[in-house]
Amino acid sequence: MAAIIDRNEREGNRQQHLFTALKKLAKIGTVRDSSFLYDTKAMYETNQNRFLNAVCSVDTDLSPTDFLLACKNIEKEMGRVKTYR
Repeated sequence: MAAIIDRNEREGNRQQHLFTALKKLAKIGTVRDSSFLYDTKAMYETNQNRFLNAVCSVDTDLSPTDFLLACKNIEKEMGRVKTYR
């Protein structure tokens, strides 16, 4: 299965967090490509820090559900706390 993953960071060392996430994704699949990093301001909740955004393409043998669960586990390992949605 091929997947396109969107990552963004707004806290701490944003660039290092994105690179760490990319390394962790490489453990559950093959990272085929990744975008440049883009620094953007928040659009709707404007009282937030700026975001550093990137996307990557990953090939994996996991099912879509298992891949999503693996990605959620990476977020948890990296300390993500859901605040929106």
